[in-house]
Amino acid sequence: MLDIKTLEIWLWDGACSIRGAVDAPKFKDYILPLIFVKRISDVFEDELKRLSDEFGDEKVAYDLAQTENEGQRPLRENGQENEGQRPFQ
Repeated sequence: MLDIKTLEIWLWDGACSIRGAVDAPKFKDYILPLIFVKRISDVFEDELKRLSDEFGDEKVAYDLAQTENEGQRPLRENGQENEGQRPFQ
């Protein structure tokens, strides 16, 4: 069985071999943008899931997200505007 301390050492050694000659504090310049992109990706997937649950179709949800990205106000299925509501609130 792998204990926590052994796992930490194993992960740290793996990070050191990936990072190479870069100092550990400088490594944050590589990791923080990756964490940021991962967070944005997770939020986007959560919003697509929420919209697809709300509208019953993943393609409709993606189209709504695309419309919002283009700065247009999404329409309801009957063509009426969503009275100021944005899909990513």
